[in-house]
Amino acid sequence: MDSVVAQLLARLSMFLTQELDLQVDTQRFATEPEYASQVLGLAEEMGNHEFKSIAGRIRKRQQELLSLNKVIEPLPEGDTTALSTPNEAAPQSSAGQN
Repeated sequence: MDSVVAQLLARLSMFLTQELDLQVDTQRFATEPEYASQVLGLAEEMGNHEFKSIAGRIRKRQQELLSLNKVIEPLPEGDTTALSTPNEAAPQSSAGQN
């Protein structure tokens, strides 16, 4: 889980525990999008400005992370071509050298 989302979720979880005696399962929140959506939806429906603000910030950060994941795609397994630097010299043949 992203550190920004984790911090915001900790605050939201604390508020929901105080107000509704509801314990947010952070592991489930991180791995089950439907559960995360339900928790954020509940926070947004509470009518509390701070709850809504935190839930909105979490949603925004999750969208940012999704956008980054689409831009930064993992390399195919075993492909290291993108890991070489432009300054690395190409292998040279020793043919013709004495």
